[in-house]
Amino acid sequence: MRQGAEGGGVSGKIVAGFDLGVKGASCYGEPGGRPCVDTWDLAESVDSPHPGALVSAWHDHVRGFMQAVKPALIVFEQVVAAAHHKGAGSGHAWAGYRAILFMEAFRAGVPVEPVYYSTAKRQITGNGGCEKIDVLVHLRRQYPTLPLHGFDAGDALAIWLVGCRDLKKWGFWREGAET
Repeated sequence: MRQGAEGGGVSGKIVAGFDLGVKGASCYGEPGGRPCVDTWDLAESVDSPHPGALVSAWHDHVRGFMQAVKPALIVFEQVVAAAHHKGAGSGHAWAGYRAILFMEAFRAGVPVEPVYYSTAKRQITGNGGCEKIDVLVHLRRQYPTLPLHGFDAGDALAIWLVGCRDLKKWGFWREGAET
């Protein structure tokens, strides 16, 4: 399910940022270091049209991520369901993906913090009301060799950057790392 991982290793105090969804991305790495970006499309990994197949695939993906990366903190894009999801089914699916992320983080003893995308936009471009393409253009300039093929990867990187910046606010380590 992972596509296009690139960046530094997975040791030390790893922050992981998630853009949740059937198609989504994660970004992870040490604050101040070179991040890794992974994207996925759960629909490509299942043979059944049953909605439970996607949930099961997501659960497997998160469990594998937690075992491989061993993050010390997870941040994820907090969305307003009415604004970002069309129909109750989509909103419920997103809530289910978030619940699985929370469950696996709890089992691993990893704290989870939500980040609104407008906060990430404001940090990266100085304008919380800008378009997603503006954020992606900024990030591609800042990280020219990362595989930022589409908004999911850019969103995950943006969320990761906020997570790295706000460690002290949330009561986590800082150790002078700057991103």
